[in-house]
Amino acid sequence: MKTFILLFGLFILASVHASDQAGFIESSDGVKLYYEKTGSGQPLILIAGGPGDSHAYFKPYFKQLQKKFTVIYFDARGRGRSTRLTDFALYSVDKDVEDLESLRRTLGFEKVHLFGHSYGGIVAQSYALAHPNNVRRVILCNTFHSAVGWQNNIDNCNRHIQESYPDVWTRLMEMRKAMKSSATEWRALYDHCYATMYWYSVEKHKKHLSKYAAIQTSDDAFSEPVYYAIIGDDPDFKVGGSMKNLDLRPLIGQLKSPVLILTGRSDKVATTKQAFEIKELIPNAKIYIFEKSGHLPFAEENKSFTKVVRDFLNGNF
Repeated sequence: MKTFILLFGLFILASVHASDQAGFIESSDGVKLYYEKTGSGQPLILIAGGPGDSHAYFKPYFKQLQKKFTVIYFDARGRGRSTRLTDFALYSVDKDVEDLESLRRTLGFEKVHLFGHSYGGIVAQSYALAHPNNVRRVILCNTFHSAVGWQNNIDNCNRHIQESYPDVWTRLMEMRKAMKSSATEWRALYDHCYATMYWYSVEKHKKHLSKYAAIQTSDDAFSEPVYYAIIGDDPDFKVGGSMKNLDLRPLIGQLKSPVLILTGRSDKVATTKQAFEIKELIPNAKIYIFEKSGHLPFAEENKSFTKVVRDFLNGNF
């Protein structure tokens, strides 16, 4: 199933199903990047969040869209099965945009649809600005417009913990005297509160974890080096890293492609308020709110999500 064949020295192909492909392409600076291509129709590239997630968390939820579109699952540099780098300065939004262009060009697509989730939405916006002629339509799902927006995310999460988990917050403040929020001990305690920030339904969260556990490999583990390189080494308090000066707000009004903004009403990470801020900046952008979802509407309301995405990509939204 994962027997790779070197093709022209550029990328490796493997059989997943009879009509599908999986393998590696090479970025403009020589990094091996993993992808899977499945389905038929116009290409839809999925850009994962984090930054640090692999493509794997998308896999259970896009099967229906594969019937109408060629869905491309993709691991950006340092994530999933793609090459892990020793020079962390090579992890950035700009490099992710370059790698996305290498993927499009190597796979031979003239134009693509983009679906960017969370951090992936920042990459989608940046790519569409840099390569407007290569993009058909853009879907921004539970995402941000700037480092300022990401800082709002941090502040929202901390406020939630203070109000809902005051005992945990007290312990975190004691720990903060001795360590930054990138420390392993800190993360273990802080992440305990995450489910209530990300999900509308605790049961859907449990089902998601079960589905993800069934398909993930050790390669799909979250990449902390990527996360800290892009967000900074104190990520639960301050945006740093290569993203600290990012601000797409003055630019995204120039997007030429049709844009759909998706948000979950219960998302405390990338809030509905920020989704409306993005909409105000992009003339003629559409917005859809999933009333029973948090940060992953494709997991919590998959049937409605699939219909909304399919209708938008077909020009019927």
